[in-house]
Amino acid sequence: MAHDDFALTVRHNPRVLDAGLAPLAEAEMHNAGVTAYGVAVMAPKARHFCIVLENVSRLHANLIKQHMLSLGGEAAVHKHVPTEQVQTTTLLLTGTEHHLRLLAGKLRDQPFGLPAVGELVLRTADGYRRQSWTLRCGSRSVELGPRPVIMGILNATPDSFSDGGRWLDPALAAEHALAMHRAGAAVIDVGGESTRPGANDVPADEEIRRTTPVIQAIRRQSDVLISIDTHKAAVAAAALDAGADMVNDISALSDGDMAGLLAARDCPVVLMHMQGRPRTMQQNPAYEHVVADVCRRLRQAVQQAAEAGVDPEQIVVDPGIGFGKTVAHNLTLLARLKELRSLGRPILVGTSRKSFIGKILDAEVDNRLIGSVATCVWARAQGAALFRVHDVAETAAALQITAAIQSAEDNG
Repeated sequence: MAHDDFALTVRHNPRVLDAGLAPLAEAEMHNAGVTAYGVAVMAPKARHFCIVLENVSRLHANLIKQHMLSLGGEAAVHKHVPTEQVQTTTLLLTGTEHHLRLLAGKLRDQPFGLPAVGELVLRTADGYRRQSWTLRCGSRSVELGPRPVIMGILNATPDSFSDGGRWLDPALAAEHALAMHRAGAAVIDVGGESTRPGANDVPADEEIRRTTPVIQAIRRQSDVLISIDTHKAAVAAAALDAGADMVNDISALSDGDMAGLLAARDCPVVLMHMQGRPRTMQQNPAYEHVVADVCRRLRQAVQQAAEAGVDPEQIVVDPGIGFGKTVAHNLTLLARLKELRSLGRPILVGTSRKSFIGKILDAEVDNRLIGSVATCVWARAQGAALFRVHDVAETAAALQITAAIQSAEDNG
């Protein structure tokens, strides 16, 4: 994607609110004996979208609204757009995929930069509908989307909120990693710095000292995919040299050297949203609109990575549940997780044993299993592809049932 396209995407921060039940309509058409050509023609008319575009100029909003209404779709703008009392507006477009494609066709012949807006609308709808991604890990790869993928948490730290101190010994840590792999984890996420609320930063050399022997010990015994959980480029480089396959960056490229490293290594990366730093992030976190704000920041991170040479196909996004968010923020993000599909990237969700679950259930860390699994099941139903968890076997079983139900729904 060109720089101008990225800039337009970040400015308008497009989000799909709900795409309806198009898969069911398509299944019914197949069951009714409709020809493949007929299904292809009718499917775009069955897929309904409500797309939100922010910061649209009054000129663009008026022209797009007129075209959308003329095509039989719907459009809504700020009430003062007609009276010229506002210069920009949020624009909501509602219609079928067929309407959106007709709209983009109309806008291609218009001046004032409207063709790019039409393409943005289509790109957003297509990204929302996307259900499969392939992350390249050297000579290997991992498929995300068709089936849920579990990332097992391995904290080589003395102070993590759930299992701090348990896996400091590389041999024990490797044994635990292999047990999680056998239980269903396709990726092991190794971390050497606690990111619990209130945690202090750990120097890079200490983080390397904690994580590199663990990664080496795992790699000697298994070819399981390994992720390094760090926001420091130096730690990521050492981990990749030791045998790790991907980077899980909770700070979404706060280290100025991280994007260049990722581009040079061509490895997958998780870009997570966090407001503030772990030491202070839970001190009165605030958002104007949490879902829109998180989407915007993740778009900016994807743009930053791409401009540094990172292949966007290697990027996973994470809304950062529990990182600079209140209980209400976390629940809103989970409730509206589908909107993050508008980014067109696979979504990782990490809710395992987190404090918002404890507050809802009035449960200590060791009694949050059911709440953790419930959030993963919900997130999978909303389109999440990757799940970072402590309790691998239980989560794998729950997601297997979820996948079976979804498959039955899709097959009609």
